Amino acid sequence: MATKQPGTGTAGLAVLLALSLSACAATAGSYRPGEIAHRADAAPVVAAGVVDTRSCEAKQLAPAVSAYGAPEHWRAGDALPDALKDQVGERLNDTGHVADGYVHELIVDRDTGLGYVVQTGGFAGTRKVFGPFVIRGCAAGGQAQP
Repeated sequence: MATKQPGTGTAGLAVLLALSLSACAATAGSYRPGEIAHRADAAPVVAAGVVDTRSCEAKQLAPAVSAYGAPEHWRAGDALPDALKDQVGERLNDTGHVADGYVHELIVDRDTGLGYVVQTGGFAGTRKVFGPFVIRGCAAGGQAQP
């Protein structure tokens, strides 16, 4: 006859689940979308806490988008220009707790100074391109140039 190990029954699983969920809940609200958390054992640690490593242009556009979509007044285009189709975008937001939320990425054509925001996600997994936007760039201090 097999002996039952302590903590392997339904009550043991319930305790394990409760401990796991409490650990997740303790850290769930400590980060905001778009921020990168540095663990204590990760190298290099630039500063204690959270560091936003996005470009100046991405920081300027990020407040305009959310998991719920882009502003209605933004012009939606058909597709990215051919020269930018393989370029990796810079993420502007996360979906957060929205199951069918949108993620937005900024793609900048440095030759023309134009930027595009690519929105993906939603209920049917759609992809929409917004732009072009004139990207003014950033000065050395990280502020937008006029």
